[in-house]
Amino acid sequence: MASLTSKAMKAGVWSAIERVGQQMVLVIVQLWLARLLGPEAFGLVAMLIIFYNIAQVLVDSGFGNALIQKSEIDETDCNSVFYFNIVLGALAAGAMCAISPWVAGFFERPVLQPMTCWLALIPLINSFGVVQQSLLRRQLRFRRILAASMPATVISGVIGVAMALNGFGVWALVAQMVSLRFFWVLLMWRVSPWRPAWEYSGRSIRRMFDFGSKLMADSLLTVIFENLYFMVIGKLFDAVTLGLYFNARRLQRLVSSTLAGVLVRVVLPVFSQVQDDTERMRRGLRRATRLVALVIGMVCAMMITMADPVFRGILGDDWIGSIPYFQWLAIVALFYPFSAMNLNVLMAIGRSDQFLIAGVIKKVLIVLNLVICWRYGVMALVYGLAVLSLLDFFVNAFFTGQHLRYPAYKQLWDAAPYFAVAAAAGLVMVVFAQLCFGLPHLVIAAGQAILGTGIWLAASYAFELEAYNEFVKLFRFKANQREKSPI
Repeated sequence: MASLTSKAMKAGVWSAIERVGQQMVLVIVQLWLARLLGPEAFGLVAMLIIFYNIAQVLVDSGFGNALIQKSEIDETDCNSVFYFNIVLGALAAGAMCAISPWVAGFFERPVLQPMTCWLALIPLINSFGVVQQSLLRRQLRFRRILAASMPATVISGVIGVAMALNGFGVWALVAQMVSLRFFWVLLMWRVSPWRPAWEYSGRSIRRMFDFGSKLMADSLLTVIFENLYFMVIGKLFDAVTLGLYFNARRLQRLVSSTLAGVLVRVVLPVFSQVQDDTERMRRGLRRATRLVALVIGMVCAMMITMADPVFRGILGDDWIGSIPYFQWLAIVALFYPFSAMNLNVLMAIGRSDQFLIAGVIKKVLIVLNLVICWRYGVMALVYGLAVLSLLDFFVNAFFTGQHLRYPAYKQLWDAAPYFAVAAAAGLVMVVFAQLCFGLPHLVIAAGQAILGTGIWLAASYAFELEAYNEFVKLFRFKANQREKSPI
């Protein structure tokens, strides 16, 4: 029987392929649509994003994670969550349509009313696939999730780009978002063997309610408070300004949530299986911290140093205003995966109460940032977000440290060598861009990527960084296995 570590490593590889592959396609689609449609179309979608995300949370959060976290589940639990989520999805969709006239009036944009109703389909569609995805995650079968998510992303991207090329404007974005979830659910039913039966138990829902409701409450608070930025900017500024900020924020989230998503989907199921062994969880979190620091440090260095040539070369002059937003939001991307890991430790050990407390503290900080910074412009809000990301990590790590004896300062100490190597590589990339001034933007970006990656790998090898050595050993082990396997 494969060991838990071996299963987790294999699951991590497939989860990374699924998550990174899907997000890479999404980035390509978003960049293409941004070039075709311009900032105003993205600003219109951003005005609705808070309502759309609230509806999504009602369906996606809480009970799906409860199915993963519970040590034992049965068919009754799965069937009950399935039907309960459909009811929530229908209620969320109906509520979005009901408030659509008010939304259009608040932002003084009549087109937002039909847009809101079309986006309301997404939480309803999603509700039909939550249980299937949760069961595959619980079983660490990320290869099957890949078989559903990747084709859905490609198909929806083709639909969105085709509509943009044919002059549909903002409706191309709406179609891409709705079709992504439709094809995802359709394919999820194909790759998952689970099928619902006509069975429902209020007792099953009540058993999972204590855990799931706290996660749902935290997610709702997170969505409301984090998306307040879009409402404030959309109301106080114009759609173009909001579009510039929204695209920078969305691209940053695609980067940071990719790595965090891989960790969440592997860490929560694995840690849930060892939730009574504190020492094993501490060692696992420490190892994950180093591995994440190795990767996210260099990713953020690239985000900061390559933003200018990439935005100018791919998106064009209309999007130059997004560059400083994106560069400062790289700090948010740097700390986000570490915060996610700490929160998922709390979920794994069943402390959703502390998970909720940490979330409430973060919301207070978000309100303070809005109250203090809005009058100084969008850039001031972005500076505040960068500071909040660090404070959020300390809050989350405080609770984790109580259980695992691995507080925030120890996590940062373990991550420091990897950050230092990434910073050195980033500095060389900045100098390279200055020396190559005048060359085509994408040529500069490609040179930065190649040079920076080479320095990063060489320095990691020279300083014998532990996480780097683990990656090398893993690849050598896989290569030896392939050589020894019969043809």
